[in-house]
Amino acid sequence: MTDKEQHFWAELRFSINKTEILDAYCDWIEPKSYGLNAPNTCIEGKVGFLTPEMKLYKFQLTIPYQINDLTEAEWSKLALLELDLENLILIGNTFEVKLLKQ
Repeated sequence: MTDKEQHFWAELRFSINKTEILDAYCDWIEPKSYGLNAPNTCIEGKVGFLTPEMKLYKFQLTIPYQINDLTEAEWSKLALLELDLENLILIGNTFEVKLLKQ
């Protein structure tokens, strides 16, 4: 993982925490699989929240742009995208996050 991608994930965590959508602190996000070459890029993995105990959820992020190759991803630009607050939800054991297109 590049420094720019690590920065993207850190910024996403901070953005999630600012929403106070859950009465918890988003401690970490661990991307596991990248759905590339589609109109919307979908990244799935795990996310951990402190509630004050640790809660582990599946994680699904939808980026409203097509990413064909991770080496070409513009992580610094993606970090500027805003969260779609209407679609920031916990469904069962999955925390779904969508970013808004600029």
